[in-house]
Amino acid sequence: MGKLKNINWKGIIAGVLSATATFTLAGCSEAKEGPIVVNNIGYSNVRTIDEMGLDENRFAVLDAGDHDTVKIPFQRTKFEMCNEHGVCLGIVISSDSSTESDIYDDVEYAKSLVRDYEVKFPVYFNIDKIITNDNLNIEMKTKLIKDFLEKCSANNIYVALHGTDTNLCLVKEYCKITGYDALVVKDKEEITYDGKYNVYEDLDGTLYATVDLEQIILGKGLNDSKSFANDGSYTISSEDELNEISLRCGMSVNEILEFNNLKKKDIVKGTVLRIPCQIDTSVPQGERTFAKVDEPLVGCDMSYAQGKSTNWDKMSNYFDFVILRSNTGLTEDDCFSYNAQQAAMENIPIGAYCFNEYNSKGFASLEDFTKKQEQQADFTISVLKNKKIDYPVYLDIEGLVDSTTYSKEAVKSMLNVWAKKMTDAGYIPGIYCNGSTYQFLSGCVDYDISDNFEVWVAGGPQYSGTEGNCSKHQHVSLDDISEVTEEQKNKTNATIYQRTNIGVVRDENGDVVAGDSRDHLDINLGFIDYAAREEAEQANKFAIKEFDRVDWAGIGINAASAMASLVLLAGGSILGVRAIKKKLNNKSKPKVKMKK
Repeated sequence: MGKLKNINWKGIIAGVLSATATFTLAGCSEAKEGPIVVNNIGYSNVRTIDEMGLDENRFAVLDAGDHDTVKIPFQRTKFEMCNEHGVCLGIVISSDSSTESDIYDDVEYAKSLVRDYEVKFPVYFNIDKIITNDNLNIEMKTKLIKDFLEKCSANNIYVALHGTDTNLCLVKEYCKITGYDALVVKDKEEITYDGKYNVYEDLDGTLYATVDLEQIILGKGLNDSKSFANDGSYTISSEDELNEISLRCGMSVNEILEFNNLKKKDIVKGTVLRIPCQIDTSVPQGERTFAKVDEPLVGCDMSYAQGKSTNWDKMSNYFDFVILRSNTGLTEDDCFSYNAQQAAMENIPIGAYCFNEYNSKGFASLEDFTKKQEQQADFTISVLKNKKIDYPVYLDIEGLVDSTTYSKEAVKSMLNVWAKKMTDAGYIPGIYCNGSTYQFLSGCVDYDISDNFEVWVAGGPQYSGTEGNCSKHQHVSLDDISEVTEEQKNKTNATIYQRTNIGVVRDENGDVVAGDSRDHLDINLGFIDYAAREEAEQANKFAIKEFDRVDWAGIGINAASAMASLVLLAGGSILGVRAIKKKLNNKSKPKVKMKK
């Protein structure tokens, strides 16, 4: 065989080594012609043979593909290079998933990368393939994108959107996904996306950033694998129906089976299923023991009433926890998803409450009333999906509460439904009410309510329309919140006390952080740190899934040799890359490794 001439080996090898890397930066303000920061320019590509030129003042966010598709040759080598040379590393998950089970695997893959490497910049979710998938309707596209974003947020990962200007506009307009940062990849001269972004990629591939996200992420304690809330589990009993379990978890039967690498015939009594939509099922069994605090924790509760005007960037400076209204009856609170995402990005522990919309007066029978209470509890659980809830989930019982609106049997049924539904779903059951309602409820049951529920009680002089000199236009500052007396504690055995409904918080410059003359704020004092409870139920949780990835660093020389041979055999046509890609695309799907 004659000599090969005029073959650009350097170019061929460089093609193997080059990463189709995307890098992004997203923060708290828009990037349009903004101020220059130290690392305003990042790496669009990192080469393994050019590592000595890496500049630690820059950043690189590499496209890591998804859980079963390799995007970067020498991926792990390049991640390690960034870490070793002080280049801030972020990653892009480019998913082509069409099912929830695949999306949850993408989340697990992202978690594994954050665990294995120092990811000081965001985890970005590239929405291009999902939004342009002709086989998905808008409901499914929205669900897949939200599931990834919300579960990453619940794991204290700084997560953001990534995509072309056109596709990001579609996500905002039709999927109604807002509140997340984004990198805009320009696909025309002017950017039309009007959502939040701090970085854009120009038409020539140059990236411009205005915020140093490393400082933001480190300052908020995000992207720390120690904060991960691993998936929950469910043990099959003899009475269980797989279809009912799937409905409860918000997944199809096939998705649950695929996620666990099981078939229907494998599902028998004692089978442990991994449930990816249950963020945290570490509810203490038996006696509930939580960390008590010497000085009360300061928290607030929020709903649609506060709108989206809260300055979340500063909330963690003033509040130790937030309790968010998840729903009223069978209607989700307009701001719940937004507030939960913002609180998660600030690393503020979250609780939730459902405003009880039903009393027994309007129902023909106790059975009908109980069914409605069950529907309300099930809806609450569905709304809480993919949110990391550290604090209890409360049933908010307000309005006229006496024997004319609730019979004793109705109260017993309502409380029993709430306690069982929340506990079975992995949440801490709680009750919110005022002092008089608490006394009425206590008289309807034959047990101490505080033994079965965490109690959050409202009451005191600092309420609009109650005793004292407060009015709707006279706010109570954080420094002036009244203390909880021992007498008040003895009346209810509550662990959280709502002290005012007209609070306001201002920063050192006098600017409103939360609450103003139009949107009041409820401020609470807590005597239990629910977020500090010990993870005693590790048996009910699974570790991060592992994925078998092709080690490009290990096959690099062989790949180049194989390519050379194929070039020879094909008379100069380059088939090596195609052969390698085909091998990658045909590799078998990794099995779930379950924790025993």
